[in-house]
This record gives sequence, structure tokens and C-alpha cells, in this order.
Amino acid sequence: MKPLIFAIGLLLTWVATAQTGPGGVGTSANNTHWLDASQLPTSTGNVVTWTDRSGNGNNVSSPGGARPTYTQVSGFNGKPALQFRNADYFNFGDLSSYTAGEVFIVVEVLNDPPDNANDAEIWDFGSTGNRAIFPNTDGDIFEEFGSNSRRNNVDAPALNQPRIYNVRSAAGDYEIRLDGTSLFTGGNTVGFEDVAQLGRNGNAD
Repeated sequence: MKPLIFAIGLLLTWVATAQTGPGGVGTSANNTHWLDASQLPTSTGNVVTWTDRSGNGNNVSSPGGARPTYTQVSGFNGKPALQFRNADYFNFGDLSSYTAGEVFIVVEVLNDPPDNANDAEIWDFGSTGNRAIFPNTDGDIFEEFGSNSRRNNVDAPALNQPRIYNVRSAAGDYEIRLDGTSLFTGGNTVGFEDVAQLGRNGNAD
């Protein structure tokens, strides 16, 4: 069972200074994806398409048999969320032309740490050939967003409560933040995935 809940949504943006988008982050010119669970057109059930609110029409879709479930979660102050289990995922398509990027997501892990690292693979946005693990069985984060190398064993606090998770990838600069606190900074070679996905564990490839 995939032990993740994503609430509120996900924002994928170019690194930029303009601040007029969701939560004061970016604009339609540099936010490539803005996925907001509160805007989904259903109150229950599986989600086939998650509509992009960035203004760029970058909707993401989930194939049959692997669709996240829309739910109301009291732990998120009653805000709606998407729950990912087993091999649930959304396709983001080809992001390989990106030269920098930043992602924000509100997330809670139901089973922290997981029994199996494959069950906690949060996304595949980097060109490493490995997925990001949030968290590993030892509670550490393994992150590869927008990079050609994965940062392993990033120490993290408990993730079994709502958290704002943020990763930034730029030439020579990589940073991982949780609730505004930096967990990792270091050098970087940018590399984005040409078949990017949110969710889906490695056993489903």
C-alpha cells in the first residue's frame, strides 16, 4: 500500500523572482503546473485528470487501474486531498527541456517510515533512472527532482503530519526544504525526466 496523501496540490515552476501566483509563488509565465485538489470536480472517487491552474493547460492524467483517490482529510483542516496507494500515479510527460525548476507540495505520509521503500516513491522528475523516496525505511529522504544524481540519506523529521515540501534544481545549485527549513544544499547538474510521473512505485514499472 502506497502510504502517501497529497493535499492542496502541487506547483512546478521555473526558478523566478516574480511572485503573483498561488501562495505568492510565481506567475503563469513561469509556473508550468499548478495542481489544486480543492478544484477537482468530484467529492469522492478516483481522479482521471487533474486540471492545471497555471494557465498553461498542462493537465496531468492517470491511466485506468492506477488512479489516485479524492478524499476529505480532517488533518488538513478539512481541505480536500488526493490519496496515492500502490501504483497510483499521474503522467507529466516530457520535462527534459527544462533547464531549472522548483516544486512545492503539501504532503503527509500515513505510514512513516514505510515497510518497503518502493511504497514511498513520491515522483520521478529527474534524469537519474531512480525515483525520489519520501521517506526511506529509515526515515531519510532520497531526492532526485530535476537532477542527474539522487541525494540519498537526507535526514528528515517525522513526515506523518502535513508538511510543505520544496525542492529547487538549478545549474550548480540544489536545495531541499521542509516547512521552510533547509535539509540539504549542494552543487547540481540539471536533468529532468522525459517521462515524468507523480506517484507510482518502482514495482509498477
